[in-house]
Amino acid sequence: MRKIIWILTILLGFSSCQQSKVYNDFRTMPLVGWHQDSVLTYNANMPDSAGIYDVVIVVRHTDQYPYQNLWLFVNTYASKSSVQQRDTIEATMADNYGRWFGRGIKYYELSLSYLEAFRSDTVALQFTIQQGMRTEYLQGITDVGLQIIKHNGKE
Repeated sequence: MRKIIWILTILLGFSSCQQSKVYNDFRTMPLVGWHQDSVLTYNANMPDSAGIYDVVIVVRHTDQYPYQNLWLFVNTYASKSSVQQRDTIEATMADNYGRWFGRGIKYYELSLSYLEAFRSDTVALQFTIQQGMRTEYLQGITDVGLQIIKHNGKE
């Protein structure tokens, strides 16, 4: 009986730690690579404008990605016409010895915390992501995703 209670307690603990994703969308890159002028667009409808959320950018890549870092230009729009926030992000993909920071073998997934405890006045948001690596076709990036998660921590 104790064993069953112990197992149920562990399962309950794992289920309570799961994140509540309200938006999860990925864009797959063409085989030729991610073009420097290609802008990835994500249109998210939030459950409510009073909520607090975390925004995560997820980069999937192969072990053939040629750089240690990745520069991204990210824009957040509260409406389709006005930029609410504009950011340049440097993502460190590997250490000085070439060991990838993302999870995986041969194919890797790296989650980048973009906005924490984010609030919006509107339920309709748009995010755009563009690579900023100064190479016409960026090889090795397979997918770029945007996840919005209900914030569970302290503000």
